[in-house]
Amino acid sequence: MFYLQHDIQELMRVRVRFYKGSQNSRQVKNYISGHQKMLERIGITEVAASLNSYLDNTYLIYIEDAECQVIAGAKLVLYSEHSVLPIVEAISYMEEMIFPEEMYNVKRTQVAEICGLWISKDAVGLGLHKLLIECGIALAKTVNVDVLLALCAPYTVGTAENYGYKILHELGKQGTFYYPELDLLATAMALDLRKPFKFNFKDDKKRVLQMINSHKGELILNGRLRDITVDFNLGFTNLELAYNGLNVIDSDLYLKILNQPELLGNIHWRKFEYLLTDILETFGYEINLMQGTKDGGIDIIAFEKNNEFGQQKYLIQAKRWKGKVSVAPVRELLFLHNHHGASKSCLATTASFTKGAWSLADQYRWRLSLVDNNTLMKWVERAWKLRDI
Repeated sequence: MFYLQHDIQELMRVRVRFYKGSQNSRQVKNYISGHQKMLERIGITEVAASLNSYLDNTYLIYIEDAECQVIAGAKLVLYSEHSVLPIVEAISYMEEMIFPEEMYNVKRTQVAEICGLWISKDAVGLGLHKLLIECGIALAKTVNVDVLLALCAPYTVGTAENYGYKILHELGKQGTFYYPELDLLATAMALDLRKPFKFNFKDDKKRVLQMINSHKGELILNGRLRDITVDFNLGFTNLELAYNGLNVIDSDLYLKILNQPELLGNIHWRKFEYLLTDILETFGYEINLMQGTKDGGIDIIAFEKNNEFGQQKYLIQAKRWKGKVSVAPVRELLFLHNHHGASKSCLATTASFTKGAWSLADQYRWRLSLVDNNTLMKWVERAWKLRDI
């Protein structure tokens, strides 16, 4: 039983669930039913969806009320060689669509579309349309989508832009299409998920990042009528930064760190070393990554190429710490610097340094340098931009 408008103050909690279309025929039927009812409310009766269209490349997003009744939904459709994205099919009636790979330099297999958003009439006004958009972005990031497409009605364009979507002006009439048979306007939009999130509202970004990084938990949705507690569960394995492929450093990792800097202090210590290696290689250094704990305290040796004064040798020690690094590790690095005969040595940490550590490093500034979390984040951003060129 759905909540009625006059009982809306009772709707304090909703649940968000995610399903693979090919594995949940019952959920597909529920989604289609709710979507068709919404279309009928706005006078569209000829649009139908077949169960066969919900293949392995489709994910369903459900919002349920306290009685486990579905009150809103959406679907994420990934590109597939065996089917056409809904936006491509819709636009093809008017013109041949320029596929995003030509505009965004992205592979087709990393393009998806969020579509088919619907909300039951009894849940209108709760702000669930925002929650559906946020769930779509979080799900797309989870399944490694680079560019997320959407075909938006006029009243949702502004909301989509709040989440960083851009109008595809190359299509139609400045991105807009008119369907005379249905008397409808639609605007083609795209969100580049390879870039750091640029949402207009901090709370929206916070919710999306919470879903991406936690995959399961609770969050607060600030609706127009009241705040709502949202219980979410993506239902997929948590892509934890700490242990997921220690030697895999890709643009997605850089983006996660740029979007949520505190993650830098939570990654596995060895992955932090791989990250530093990737950053320095991106900066143009030749790198020798040492073997973990059996290296006498040195984690990375970097060689500078094409230097007018001959090849320079740098020692890097990585400290994936949360507390401040004291003067003792700096003294140890100074000893190793002299022992190895390096040009200069660097201690890089995900945390910060004590005043004593900074003072000793300043005393030996021609031999030592310290890189704290703030400087490290600048390195991450610079390396990410260089990788993307």
